[in-house]
Amino acid sequence: QSGPTNTPPLFSEDTKNAAPWPLSQAANGLEMLSRSINTGLSMSSWTERQRGFIVPPMITEVVGKRFGFDLNLMHAKNYVGTRVCLIGDAAHTIHPMAGQGLNLGMADAECLVRNIQRSVQSGMGIRDKAGLQYALQQYESERQREVVAVMAGL
Repeated sequence: QSGPTNTPPLFSEDTKNAAPWPLSQAANGLEMLSRSINTGLSMSSWTERQRGFIVPPMITEVVGKRFGFDLNLMHAKNYVGTRVCLIGDAAHTIHPMAGQGLNLGMADAECLVRNIQRSVQSGMGIRDKAGLQYALQQYESERQREVVAVMAGL
């Protein structure tokens, strides 16, 4: 093998189309996760073969304080409340070893902006309570689905 390969689909298009919307979205999420893992593993082995194994340096002392992080996963039941919208670590926490905390937080911000922008462009606006509430509910729904899928993959 000389690089990444395509991952075959986990579910046929007919199966995804026949499934209820939440299950079809979960299937798409699992396929994206599978492709990401395959690409990462393929690229890792491909680049490491090029340079060979390098022995890491030996640790001889620890300078300064040592810090520890609890290995836990948490997310808020609701990301949106009256005059409050949680994003990033305020909405969900993933231990640092997973390496996904910043990615999820940035995706939260992008999703919130996109949903508010859609509300404004559709004419609902955000000054009207209904338009803002709709945008925030869409944000909460989208982000909770993705965050739970990432947490399940860990």
